[in-house]
Amino acid sequence: MRYRIQQCALITLLAFTVMFVAASVTLAQQAAGRQQTAEEYFGSGVESQRVGRYEAAVEAYRHAIQLKTDFTAAHLNLGILLATLGKFDEAAIEFKRVIELQPDSAMAYFNLACVYSAAGKDNDAIRALDKVTQLKPDWAEARIALGALLERTGKPEEAAEAFSNVVAQDPDKAWLYLIVARNYSKAGQYDQAADMLNRYLTAKPNVAQAYVLLGMNYGMAGRHSEAAAAYSRAAEIMPELFDAYEGLATAYNKLGQSAQAVEALRKMLQLRPDNPSVLHQLGLALDKQGKRAEAVEVLKHAIQFSPTSAEFYNSLASVYGRMGRYDDAIEVLKDVLRLKPGDALAYHMMGFAQYKLGRYADSIETYDRAIKLNSGDAGMYLNRGSSYYQLGRYVEAEADYKKSIELNPDNDIPYYSLGHAYLKMRRYPEAIEAYKKSLELNPSSADAHANLGQAYLGAGNKEAAIEQYNIIKEQSPELAKELWKKIENY
Repeated sequence: MRYRIQQCALITLLAFTVMFVAASVTLAQQAAGRQQTAEEYFGSGVESQRVGRYEAAVEAYRHAIQLKTDFTAAHLNLGILLATLGKFDEAAIEFKRVIELQPDSAMAYFNLACVYSAAGKDNDAIRALDKVTQLKPDWAEARIALGALLERTGKPEEAAEAFSNVVAQDPDKAWLYLIVARNYSKAGQYDQAADMLNRYLTAKPNVAQAYVLLGMNYGMAGRHSEAAAAYSRAAEIMPELFDAYEGLATAYNKLGQSAQAVEALRKMLQLRPDNPSVLHQLGLALDKQGKRAEAVEVLKHAIQFSPTSAEFYNSLASVYGRMGRYDDAIEVLKDVLRLKPGDALAYHMMGFAQYKLGRYADSIETYDRAIKLNSGDAGMYLNRGSSYYQLGRYVEAEADYKKSIELNPDNDIPYYSLGHAYLKMRRYPEAIEAYKKSLELNPSSADAHANLGQAYLGAGNKEAAIEQYNIIKEQSPELAKELWKKIENY
C-alpha cells in the first residue's frame, strides 16, 4: 500500500477551496489596471490549477510568494502542484517552508511525507508521519499511511502498533490487521500472523474466512490443536465453507486423529461430491484407520473422476500392498507406468511387491529401472540387495547394502542385512562389525543380538555368543532358544 501524491492532493483541496473563495472576494475589491497583489496572483494560480493549466498556476504561485514570502497557502499549493508534476525535491522545499511558518501544521508534514514516499525516501516519510501523529493523534489516514510505510520497510511490529491505534478509534478499520498478518505469513512468521488475525477477530468475531486464515497460520506454526479449533469455529459460522473442513482434515491428520479427519473429509464430499482430490484424501485417511477395503473403493472412485492421476494409482497400489494383495498392486502400478513411464516411485513399489511374491529376478530387474531414474534413493538399493540375497548372490547384495548405507548411514536395517550377507559368505569378523553397527543405531533389536551371537560363534568366540544370549533371553525367548541350541552344538 503506497500513499501517493493523489491522496495528499485530496486533503489539500480543502485548502484550495477555502483560499479560492477568499481570493475571489479580494479580487472583486481590486481596481482594474492596478499591479496585482500577492492575493491576486494566488487567486489566478487557483483558477489556473482548477482548469488544469499547471505551469501557469506554478508561475502565479511563485509571483505570489515573491510579493509575500510568508504566504503559507501559496507555498502549500505550489508544493502540491510541483509534486503533481513529479518535482518532488522542489515540492519538499515548499512544504518545509510551510512548516517553518506554521510549525504545528499537520497537513504540511503529511504532504511532506507524501512527496518523500513518492520519491522513495521512506525513512524520511516515516519521520514526517511520526510528527503528524504527534500533532494530530486522531488523524486515522496519517496512522494508516505510517503503518503501511513501516510495514514496507520491514518493521511489522511498529506497523501493527500504528494500525492498533487506528482500530481503537474505529473498529471498522480492523481490516488493517489482515494486511500485517498477510505479510507476517509471507515472511514465515506464522505466530505473529496469528496474533494479528486474533486482533482482527476480536473486533470482527464472526468472519469465517478470517478463522480459516488463522487456522492456516497456526498449522504452519505447528500449532495443530489451535488450528483445528480455528477451523471448527469457521465451520460453525459458515457451515457451507469448504475451506474450513479442508483445514480441519489437515489439522486432524497432523494430530493423528484419523476418525475426526475422516468426518471432516466426508463433510467436504457433501459440499463437493465429485471432487477427486477429496476422495483421494478420504481414501488415505481410511487407510490410516485400517479400513483398507473401504479405502480401496474410495480410491477407485477418485480414479474414475481423475483417470490420469498417477498419484491416485500409486495410493491405491500402496493400500493393496498393505493388504498383502501384491498382484493387484502390480496391476495398478502398470497403469501408473502407462501414464508416467518415468515414475521411479512406481518402479520402487512394483519391485517390492515382486519381492514379496518371491519373484526375486523380476524384482531386481524392476529396481534396476528405478535406480536409473533415481540413483539417490537408499531404500531402492536396500530392497534390490535383499532380492540378490534371496537368490544367493551375496557379493551383489553386499554392494547394494553398502550403497544404501552410504546414502543413509543412520538406518540400522542395511547394516543388519549386510551382516546376513557376510554370515552367508562366512566373513565373520565383518559380520560382527555390521551387526554391532546395526545395534548402535537400534540397541533393542533382539534379531541383531541373535545374529551377532551366531557371528561370534562363526568367529570362534563362544563366550561372546553366550553374552548375546543373556541379553535376549528375557526379551525374546524364542530367538534366545534358537541361539542356545547353536551354542550347545558348537
